[in-house]
Amino acid sequence: MARRFFLSALITLIGFFGLAVAQDSTVYIRIEGPTTPPCEDNRLDFPVYMTNPVTVGGFSIEIMLTDPSWFEFDPDDLLAVDTIGACHTTWGNFDFYVHPYGHKITVTALGPGGQNLPPGENCLIFTIHGDFDNKLVSDTCQLINFGTTSVADSTGYINLPRILVRDSLCVEACDTNLVRGDANQSGALNGLDVTYLIIYFKGGSSICLGCPCLADANNDGNVNGLDVVFLVSYFKGGTAPDPPNCPE
Repeated sequence: MARRFFLSALITLIGFFGLAVAQDSTVYIRIEGPTTPPCEDNRLDFPVYMTNPVTVGGFSIEIMLTDPSWFEFDPDDLLAVDTIGACHTTWGNFDFYVHPYGHKITVTALGPGGQNLPPGENCLIFTIHGDFDNKLVSDTCQLINFGTTSVADSTGYINLPRILVRDSLCVEACDTNLVRGDANQSGALNGLDVTYLIIYFKGGSSICLGCPCLADANNDGNVNGLDVVFLVSYFKGGTAPDPPNCPE
């Protein structure tokens, strides 16, 4: 009788141990494309999501720009990363660091002392914000990707296996349906765009720089008085503005 009980208990323990070993603890992290129109506040927002079958006690996630040009992170922006709308905001510590050259952000979170992240699927963990460079026009594709990344278990010390989903994301703000030179974003190219640019140069209006807003009428990579000259010439029968040279 005792032997039968022992064997039954042993089989139960083996079964339980086998299930525990078989449990997949791989954490998936992904970054999504911009969630806001690029002409809104001259910035782009990128949400970062996590799917974790087990409790997460912390993480360190590095997000990089391979070759920053028209888009970069601002080292002086105290709100370059936020947890607004995130499914978990009660970390013991949550912090981020924007590297001096604006090409990289490191985001860290630690659960112990606050609360760990419970198991979940497609959980928004934070959102990063990047700025348009105020001198260049965004006619090129900007590559954003994960750098060094680690995820800790509920103790905060043991790293969990992780997979970086969509490791490289090509960010482009171009739209081939827009018209170059449409500075006031009315959808049409006319004399009002000239007026708008003149007012802008006098400090009386604002433009969103970059391909979406297409204030760079002569397609030289800058927005200045030459664009006004180009538009005036065009309206008098001169050369038409180039179409958006968006990346393939």
